[in-house]
This record gives sequence, structure tokens and C-alpha cells, in this order.
Amino acid sequence: MFTASALISLLIMIIVSAVFYWLGARMAKVPGATFGRAVAAAVLAGVVGLILQLVLSIMPGAGNILAFIVTLIVTLLIIKAVYKTTLGKAFLVWLFGFIAAMIVMAVLAALGLGTLMAVA
Repeated sequence: MFTASALISLLIMIIVSAVFYWLGARMAKVPGATFGRAVAAAVLAGVVGLILQLVLSIMPGAGNILAFIVTLIVTLLIIKAVYKTTLGKAFLVWLFGFIAAMIVMAVLAALGLGTLMAVA
């Protein structure tokens, strides 16, 4: 059951993040802001971010802070590359995705499906 809920949580997170990345890219007036690019950015950022969080957060001391900072930088670079835009516009796109992540985590936690999201 844990595996099914974790996979459902991850899938929901990617879909919602892609929608918010897409909306963020459109609002930031990023050229070529397609939903396909939003999905690609969400999948890449989600997988790479999860791996970085898992690896870096085991470091003693400031591991969690370091994991967040490195994951943020890598995610911004992924969004910048996928959308072929500036770092400033990539940050705006990420900000919408981050807001979506907070909303999804709150909803999933309320539904009892938030186990995986505590890691992401």
C-alpha cells in the first residue's frame, strides 16, 4: 500500500507542478511555454531533486539546508535549459511550481497520502 500511495503522490505532484510551471512560464512571458516543456521540466526537476534530497540530506549538520540550496540551483538550471530562458524567468516558473508543491503536500497530507512528499 505504501508503494501505491507513494507513486500516486509522485504522479499527482508532477502533474500539478507541470501545470503550475506552464502557467508560470506563460505569466513570465517565456517564449515557447508549452505544456510539454512544463511536463519535461517537472519530471526532470522532480527526479533529480528527489535524488539530490536523498543523497545530501543524510549529511550531518546542515545537510537538509545544503540539500535544499543545491536542489533549488539545479532545478533552476533545469527549467532554464528546458525553456531556453533567463535565470530570472526560470525563477518565476520555479516559484509557481514551489507554490503548487506546498498546496499538493498539504492536500495529500490531509488525505493521508503525503508519505513520499515528506521526502520531496
